[in-house]
Amino acid sequence: MSQMKAMGTIKGSTDLVFFYAGRLYGFDMKVAADKLSKEQNEFLDALRRQGGGGCEIRSLEQFKAEVECILENGCLTKELSDVEKD
Repeated sequence: MSQMKAMGTIKGSTDLVFFYAGRLYGFDMKVAADKLSKEQNEFLDALRRQGGGGCEIRSLEQFKAEVECILENGCLTKELSDVEKD
């Protein structure tokens, strides 16, 4: 952690970021009972408020589905399902 802090990483930042078509997406990888921290939730909320997107990833298959949805639809799967509900 001290190396990450020295590089300027802020607490709560996501594990992976993906910039596509002018939009930044953040992904945080979680396994087993691990969950997003308060700082990680705040980071993802700030990203969304600024027009980005982000989510927690629990499997390689989920990650692939999210990237595919971004490439095909310009949004995360949850955002796509929210649009379809409206």
